[in-house]
Amino acid sequence: MLKEHLFVNGEKHLINISFEKRKTITCTIKDEIQIKMPTRLSQKEKTKQLLKMKKWISKKLQEKPLKNKKIYLSGDKIVLPNKIYEIVVFEKNNKACNGVLKNNQIFLTISSNLCFQKKQTQISKIINALLAKEQTPQLKKKIYALNKKYFQEKINKISFKNQKSRWGSCSTKKNINISTKLLLAPDDVLDYVCVHELAHLKEPNHSKAFWQVVEKVMPDYKDKKEWLKKNGYKLNL
Repeated sequence: MLKEHLFVNGEKHLINISFEKRKTITCTIKDEIQIKMPTRLSQKEKTKQLLKMKKWISKKLQEKPLKNKKIYLSGDKIVLPNKIYEIVVFEKNNKACNGVLKNNQIFLTISSNLCFQKKQTQISKIINALLAKEQTPQLKKKIYALNKKYFQEKINKISFKNQKSRWGSCSTKKNINISTKLLLAPDDVLDYVCVHELAHLKEPNHSKAFWQVVEKVMPDYKDKKEWLKKNGYKLNL
């Protein structure tokens, strides 16, 4: 099995390439990208066909981007608006996976017994947890400032959460959670989501009155909402 990476729209995608006793070349794009090629091809022909497949994959991903899981390799960097982190990955023959954040580096210890996809799942979970812990104080500062200036409502807890299906939430207990994916978003877009959730302290649903509250605080909120609609799929942690 050969593994290569393809960059499309700034996103890194893993391609698994296998060589089998077959007559045709196939390519599937699902949770991962898989190319199957005949072993009978010469090295020159394999290189030619692989290049052709990559161009086809790139075109397809530009037309319809994958909701892919982020791939992290040692030496990769996570660029946030306020900080850049370098990832350092160690593999050990044990069951436990863990990590620690020191200054601008995220040190990860991952079990070598896991398959590639499971390693990536563990890496993603650990990175989300570490960044959420470090960045939550800044989030609290931002939300408390917005609340003091515009809402004057009681807030219980504020935190970053590894939320996949929504950008933020505000519970009946006045807990405000913001998706860790927004750590990668422009600061004004994060501001919009914070304002959105704070507005729920006054209006619990998405009624006309709710959007009036949001617009009063952020007159151009529709621009931020549209940005998330167009670019949200890129925010992968």
